[in-house]
Amino acid sequence: MASALLRAGVLLDDNTLLYGLGGWTFGGFEARNVTDNAFYQPNATFWANGPTGGVGIERKLDSNWRLRAEYRYTWFDGARTQDQYAFTSGSATTQTYARSTLYDQSMQSGRIGFAYAFTPLR
Repeated sequence: MASALLRAGVLLDDNTLLYGLGGWTFGGFEARNVTDNAFYQPNATFWANGPTGGVGIERKLDSNWRLRAEYRYTWFDGARTQDQYAFTSGSATTQTYARSTLYDQSMQSGRIGFAYAFTPLR
C-alpha cells in the first residue's frame, strides 16, 4: 500500500498537536478461492484505491522525543475479477467453471509511533 495524505491540526498547548488527516491510498490485493472446486482454486490479484481519513494526536515529550497515536480508515473502490476454466475427465466429460467476484474492501488501522530529532526541537 501507498498513501498520499495531508495533515492539519491545532495546538492544544505548547507540546500537544491534535490533527486530522485525509488523502488517497493505493493497495495491491490477492484473493484465493479455496472452497468452490477442489481441482481449480484460482488466485485473483488486483489493485484498488480509495479515500483515507483519520485523526491523531502528537505530543512532544522533551526537546528530542515525540509520541504519536493515530486512527485511519480507508475505503477501497470495488474491484471485479472473473475466472473461467474447463476440466475434462478421463471419460471425456467436461466440467466448466466460471466465476465473477466483486471485492469491496475497507480497512481500519491504529498506529502508535515515536520520533527522535537529532537536532533538539524548540
